[in-house]
Amino acid sequence: MAKAAKNAVLTTVATLSVSLGAIWVPMVEAGSYVKSPSGVPVRDTQGVCVRTTYTSSKLQPGCDPMDRVILLPDAEGKVGAVIVAVGQSSELIDSAYGSVQVGEAGEIESLASSAEEVQASFGQLLATQPRASDRFVVRFLPGSATELTPDSAVVIQAMLDDLSKRKAPEIRVTGHTDTVGSLDANDRLSKQRAQTVVDILAAQGISLDLLEAAGRGERELAVPTADNVDEPDNRRVEIIVR
Repeated sequence: MAKAAKNAVLTTVATLSVSLGAIWVPMVEAGSYVKSPSGVPVRDTQGVCVRTTYTSSKLQPGCDPMDRVILLPDAEGKVGAVIVAVGQSSELIDSAYGSVQVGEAGEIESLASSAEEVQASFGQLLATQPRASDRFVVRFLPGSATELTPDSAVVIQAMLDDLSKRKAPEIRVTGHTDTVGSLDANDRLSKQRAQTVVDILAAQGISLDLLEAAGRGERELAVPTADNVDEPDNRRVEIIVR
């Protein structure tokens, strides 16, 4: 990697989902490498990729040095933003597959990239990333800490299906209330709702070691309301699986 690139600073300036990110891409001449039958580059005893006598225009992640940043959208196509800074110079990237190159002297140049280019060069690397976090919401009947709305059973099943695809999951269960009642009472109610969901998941065979329960009362309303407003969307438990 060029010295200038090593000193580059990558700064997130917007909230990015887990599946959203920026990747360094090599801007030197790409080489050709010996690969296993599964397409993985072969490395020598020092961990260096073994080159062939040929050259290729395709970049090889993990083998070629990285001097370029490409901003990736998340699974829903949403895009955050990053700032790449070298010395006194900086460049904002805020569009899907937007890209900048860091030159030998530290200069920053805007470039264009595409989903096709990223997939061709980095598809195998991106496929090894952990699954992004998923969020599931179940809701409760008014004033109840144990009675879920009828449609919540479908949400629970979708969460279990998602969980089965993860090798080492973590599950955070957070209870919430509407603004009916006192703050103290809603704190207790939200924690009880979270515990109800934990008990449901445990009954499905999920280890308690994977579950973390918390109650936030009426502090994080999904639908902002005045005090003492009965709002069904606020009577909920959010399950984050990662």
